[in-house]
Amino acid sequence: MKLNSILILPGIFMIAIMGIFPAAAQPVKVEYREETELVAVVARLAGVSGYTWEEEETGVYDYFIDVDSTFAPFRNHKLIPFVREKLYGEGFNWHFPMHIAMRISIGEDGKITYDNSLEKGFDGYYDRISRKNEKKFLRLLEDFNRESGFHEFFLSHKTLYSECEAAMREVVGKIDFSWYKDFFGKDEGSTFRICPGLLCGPGNYAVHQRGRDGSDIVNAIMGCCDRREDGSICYGIEYTLPIIKIRVVCSKGTYIRALARDIGEALHSGAHLIGLERTRIGSVTLDQCMSPEEIDAFLDKAVETEIEEEKNKSNNSSDDSSKIFDTKAVDSILNQTDTSTIRALMGMKESKNKKESGRKEMTELVILDNAKSPVAEAFRALR
Repeated sequence: MKLNSILILPGIFMIAIMGIFPAAAQPVKVEYREETELVAVVARLAGVSGYTWEEEETGVYDYFIDVDSTFAPFRNHKLIPFVREKLYGEGFNWHFPMHIAMRISIGEDGKITYDNSLEKGFDGYYDRISRKNEKKFLRLLEDFNRESGFHEFFLSHKTLYSECEAAMREVVGKIDFSWYKDFFGKDEGSTFRICPGLLCGPGNYAVHQRGRDGSDIVNAIMGCCDRREDGSICYGIEYTLPIIKIRVVCSKGTYIRALARDIGEALHSGAHLIGLERTRIGSVTLDQCMSPEEIDAFLDKAVETEIEEEKNKSNNSSDDSSKIFDTKAVDSILNQTDTSTIRALMGMKESKNKKESGRKEMTELVILDNAKSPVAEAFRALR
């Protein structure tokens, strides 16, 4: 899907809703995290919504098969039924497993450490898991990590994960983040991280955290991964970012870019215009219009036809009443008429020296006193 930026007004427009992006002045960090992948594997084994995609729903299903075959012997590990039977009903699904994953780090010895620098109850975190169940989950997750050999699995797929990081950085590099500071106000040290996640399938999950020092941390766990024909990993900006397409019927003077901004503000987010196409003005629709190249060709052909018709009339006339513009007449017209008017009358080409180019074409044009064509009448008016 390709988006074009067409600088004309009413019609159809597309805006990117940037709610997952903060007003961060720092570079956006892209990292494929071991912690998010570990929790995603557990969620898939437990059949949690948001991690159980079918083949046609993801472009990297070979990786899903690899995960399933590698960890099939651990489907009955104590952690899996605990997630499926206890946590799932309390809200452990979709984005919430990633909330937990972004609060932990895994040491080289496999030990899981909890990040105590975060505000623990922020964003309703404990509405979906009790502190008791959180502690049990982390203890069982550490056991699963060690017993299943997940760390070795993660290391063996490092090349794939690095390819995901590079493809995501390519997308991020196409986004202009400079306007966020103006839109949201002064930067207060917020941090933005993008974490690709193959097991998220076509889903993207936002995890908003706050440090005890008041700083904001916005994490985007991004699925929507696909493969090109050559098998390489890619992310399309059209489906990586939240984009909506809107049809607008409006009067002249409507500021569509401002409308896109206001929509984002109403959604408690940021938004900006990424595509704009005028589809109708009055009764004229897009399929009735010509491109700039077609307009040039149309004008050239019309002028050539007009000149040829006038020459034919002159040659067939027995009355020697024809008049050819002399140099003084040409100079007079050119001095009194701007380039756009002359071009509209006879389709002349743009030139740095309009007098010389005008004289060359106009001296070829024969205007009969009795000619009734629009071009002839226009030039008689100029004379």
